[in-house]
Amino acid sequence: CHIHTIEDNTFVDLHNLSTLILTANSLQHLGLAAFYGLTSLKKLVLVETNISSLSDLPIGHLNTLQELNLGH
Repeated sequence: CHIHTIEDNTFVDLHNLSTLILTANSLQHLGLAAFYGLTSLKKLVLVETNISSLSDLPIGHLNTLQELNLGH
């Protein structure tokens, strides 16, 4: 999809989304509130996205998250 930036509140109205796959997008910037609103998210796939550290991911509020895939 050639996504490079995910701004704050991008997914704010997707309360029922349970899986988000962003594979092979060279993410350069994630807003601190990029994943806000994903209150049902269980699976987040960020394979081959240039994420080099868990500290780069603003996901601490994702209480329903069960699976995080950061494979390279």
